Amino acid sequence: TTTTTTTTTTTTPCVAAQVTTVDSSASGVGFSVDMAVSSVSGFPTMTYVESGVGVHVAVCHDDLCVSRTVVLLSLGNFAVSSSYSLGVAVSSAGNPRIAFCSSLLGSVGELALCGNTDCSSVTYQTLSNVGPNSAVQIALGAGDVPYIVHVANEQVRLDVCGDAACSTISNSVLLDSGVSIPSADVAVNPVTGLAEVAYGKGTGSAVTLYLARCSDAACSSFSTQALDTRSGVAVQYLSVRLRMTAAGEATVAAVLTGVTQVPSVVLVACSGTACASSSVVTLASSSTVGGAVGLGLDSAGLASVAYTDGSSAYLVSCGDAACSGSPAPVLLSASAKGLYVDLALDSRGQPLVAFQGSGATPDLLLYADCPGTTTTTTTTT
Repeated sequence: TTTTTTTTTTTTPCVAAQVTTVDSSASGVGFSVDMAVSSVSGFPTMTYVESGVGVHVAVCHDDLCVSRTVVLLSLGNFAVSSSYSLGVAVSSAGNPRIAFCSSLLGSVGELALCGNTDCSSVTYQTLSNVGPNSAVQIALGAGDVPYIVHVANEQVRLDVCGDAACSTISNSVLLDSGVSIPSADVAVNPVTGLAEVAYGKGTGSAVTLYLARCSDAACSSFSTQALDTRSGVAVQYLSVRLRMTAAGEATVAAVLTGVTQVPSVVLVACSGTACASSSVVTLASSSTVGGAVGLGLDSAGLASVAYTDGSSAYLVSCGDAACSGSPAPVLLSASAKGLYVDLALDSRGQPLVAFQGSGATPDLLLYADCPGTTTTTTTTT
């Protein structure tokens, strides 16, 4: 007699969110929100701007972010000012790294290096190449060395730090010029270990979504590939997010808009590390779709995409790499202002979404934990 026991675990996508108010202020919080998950704790870290006050860092101590530490970053006696966009990454030790643009202190970029997981001690490095009103994002490579992409003065640049503290910039690479759309994102390919950058470039009558891939760690050379092109009057990508699958394949989410283009959330999924082919799908299209998008990929390379429509925040969970079948969006909250949103996946592989909300005070930073339902079935024969 042979006895066989089979255990099957099935996880269904999120159907209802649990929402936590992380911060609120009469002056307004939640501008330019960005989020990353610590590989040490498995919990998220958020960075965002409080209008007229400065950049905050919220370190969550649980999935719902009920327990958290909120720190206001400051430079000397000056609170940093509003950024057009800002980025956060978490080191292998669990310490946050925040890149942003300060219009104080000569309108330059700054990199905040938290000395511990709660960011109670911070040192700063000036990013002299980052100009005023820049869109800034950050990713960490081998040895936690930062890659910082910024868009300003119609240029997309990638700064490669010389060490983990970014005490020097080993290379500042001009990826493209004539770029009037201030949005880009950077990620490190887990297979090649090299940086890749996604950005949009318009001509007035058309816009193209590009992916630039570095050829070495210093990005001494790179190749650029067009992923998607749309025609229309004053068409542009308002927000671009780049994530990599475990197999080293790029996935890009973007918000597309224009005079003759209904605002839309677009997802581009590459096949192969060189993106020999790609699929393009529109996940949402409405006159009220907001100007930002959040993107995360699970261990199988399936995308979760967050967006807003002016009053509510939504989550789309893809069932395959191409996100085919028009998956229905899940309502996360009906209290979203529709301006800023980001998404990351926690250690469970579940989507976490941070977005700017509205409530009793003018602005709230709301955070939605949207776990799926996991069912385990054991069969004995």
